[in-house]
Amino acid sequence: MPNIRERSNAKGEKSYTVQVRVKGRPPEYATFKRKTDAERWGQQTEADIRRGLYFHASKAKQHTVADAIQRYRDEVLSLRDNPVNQMTYLKFWEEEIGAYRLADMSTDIISAARTKLLKTKNKFGKPRGVSTANRYTQSLGHVFTIMVKEWSWVKEKNLVFSIVSARQHFLQFENISAVPKK
Repeated sequence: MPNIRERSNAKGEKSYTVQVRVKGRPPEYATFKRKTDAERWGQQTEADIRRGLYFHASKAKQHTVADAIQRYRDEVLSLRDNPVNQMTYLKFWEEEIGAYRLADMSTDIISAARTKLLKTKNKFGKPRGVSTANRYTQSLGHVFTIMVKEWSWVKEKNLVFSIVSARQHFLQFENISAVPKK
């Protein structure tokens, strides 16, 4: 049963603080202006915790993609022998989408940044290839996987791997003649 406490501020306005305590978990708190909202949230949260469906979304709201990339650099890449390429890939993502909160991330944001990457030129002045974009995307994908599985910063499945990239294969004239005829 959620515990609801009525509070008043200096102006005399009332607010209701809900505390949900379930054995084996830290307590969850929320504050509402209406008592009915507080009761509803308390009952829903307690039921979700008991069913194992509750996820504390404030972690996703308080952390950005840049925070995740920085923690990934510190905890995961620091253990690798030669993380130079992956550092380069993650630097791109940090500059492009680092300011977004994790709660606001969606596949269209990642896809737009990936498209922008494909339009940029490499150090030799040539456009970046699809394989290069895939390497960049895979590096971000591993950051999201670690966020979901180890840090519990987000609940959703990995957003990066739900992006479908179109294959770019152009049939050459030489390839047409090489196909056996029946």
